[in-house]
Amino acid sequence: MKYIVLLSCPIQHSSAGARTVWKKMNRYATNASDEAYNSTLQSPVGPQGYLNFSKGFTVFIVTAFLVIMVAAIIGNTLVCTATLFSPSLRKANTSLFIASLAVSDLLAAILVIPFDVYVILNNGLWFHREAACNLWTTAYLMTIPTSNLTLLGLSIDRYLTLSQPLKQFRSGKVVTRSRIAGCVTALWVYSLGFAILPMTGWTLWRFRTNSVNGSICFFNGSLLYNILVSVLHFIVPSLAMCVIYIMIYGQIRRHTSRAVRPIDSPVAQNTQANLLLQRNIKAAKRIAVIVSVFLLCWVPYSILSIIGNLCQECLLDIPQEAFYVTLIAGYLNSALNPVLYSFNNRNFMDSYWRLFRAIRRGLGRFGGIK
Repeated sequence: MKYIVLLSCPIQHSSAGARTVWKKMNRYATNASDEAYNSTLQSPVGPQGYLNFSKGFTVFIVTAFLVIMVAAIIGNTLVCTATLFSPSLRKANTSLFIASLAVSDLLAAILVIPFDVYVILNNGLWFHREAACNLWTTAYLMTIPTSNLTLLGLSIDRYLTLSQPLKQFRSGKVVTRSRIAGCVTALWVYSLGFAILPMTGWTLWRFRTNSVNGSICFFNGSLLYNILVSVLHFIVPSLAMCVIYIMIYGQIRRHTSRAVRPIDSPVAQNTQANLLLQRNIKAAKRIAVIVSVFLLCWVPYSILSIIGNLCQECLLDIPQEAFYVTLIAGYLNSALNPVLYSFNNRNFMDSYWRLFRAIRRGLGRFGGIK
């Protein structure tokens, strides 16, 4: 996964020749000039590829990717199925955001991680067609921004829900299901549109044939595009979520320091309003955990990506293994999210158990097991 796909080609710091390759690749991605492109074709990558991992590290990282991929596929499939078939989850407005996040993580596990494993096993070389390279990088540029923006939408929803709980209780929900559905749809359309911009010619895709043997899947994004991806899809949403949760914390402090007791409200209505408030506070805390884990997983890799865009020379002495270790942390988020959804959430746990029982009954009938 690459905020800039430059980082899909980690520097081989132990080779002076590979340093030249890295500089030429970065210069080519920044300028997109024919001269830089032609010079890069003569780079001494060699048939062995540009990755030079030890056997032990290769086994470690491939195993980590495969475990995360399987866990993410199983977990997020369960989340999507539970949300689809559970009446209680279908009725919850938050479930639309959760389903969107699960679909994004599922697509990342299916369309992005397998190609990373393929590249590692081939020492960085690419032997598929250009269309497969485009699919890989476009899937990344679509799924990760969608996850981040969906979490931002979740945070805004929690803030609006907590900001005026009594007004919501009396006059109807501040954020309706139809509005959330429209928001989720807009997020996906925006992310897809931004991801396919390179194919329109604003930033060029090139299939870079290796001069000796094999190829490199390389995203030729302009410097402007790379910076916009980092700013619009990580920096701004992350800072906005931090500000929103500071505001949510202030709301929770105010609500818990004094009971919600409007003078003109009946006791029964007041009790229901307070119960609603407590549920909303509990939900806000769960979403805060999900947001925090997302940021912890993706901040290291995103920092390297941003530095790579602004100061390409600054990354020359960083071991290429470091990029993939931070990438593991980012991918791990897709496998952790299904666990975080069910944490302290009875509706999800009940839905999971019903699914497991249904699967067990189905397997029992199929195999003749009672």
